[in-house]
Amino acid sequence: MHFREEATHTLKALLADLIKDPDMSWEEARSTLKKDRRWESTDPLEERDKEKAFKSHCGELMSRKRAQFTKLLDEVSTLTLTSTWKEIKKRIKTDPRYEKMSSSDSRRKEEFQRYMKDKLTEAKLNFRQLLHETRVITHKSRQLCDKSEQHWKEIADILKNDKRYLVLESMPEDREDIIHVHMRDLERRGPPPPPTASEPSERLG
Repeated sequence: MHFREEATHTLKALLADLIKDPDMSWEEARSTLKKDRRWESTDPLEERDKEKAFKSHCGELMSRKRAQFTKLLDEVSTLTLTSTWKEIKKRIKTDPRYEKMSSSDSRRKEEFQRYMKDKLTEAKLNFRQLLHETRVITHKSRQLCDKSEQHWKEIADILKNDKRYLVLESMPEDREDIIHVHMRDLERRGPPPPPTASEPSERLG
């Protein structure tokens, strides 16, 4: 057991020192690791245990790189929910975190797309929450908007003061669709019960 613990510790040190690219395959990594004299000290470990440790190391490595890359994208003041990789790449390619993310440009693009997808999901979720908090929007709102633009303007005037509305500025059609869906949902549910309404059992009692 003592030898296995020492071997595990040595392998972790080797991985930390020599394996910096999470896209590297186990075969490539093993070839690199074998060139270090410390590799012999990992003999007490089975091959599958070494590969498992390698994959765990790559997972942690990718998590750290992804966190730094996300932070880099967060710092781009001109980034909107409709920004493209081509646009943003020009702004970040001189930052060390850009190169550290991956040696593969396609991997960097994939991470950017994942980031944008997460941002859009979060933005829409937050906007729906804002609509639930906006009391001027009721079960009557859809009909009122159909009859006159005044109610729609009243709603917009309130929403535009909140950053959860403004973050969707580059997607006005999507934003409007979300509002209409919310109105239809409220209309379908009908008027809310009066705040003083009591349960039937309480009234009978």
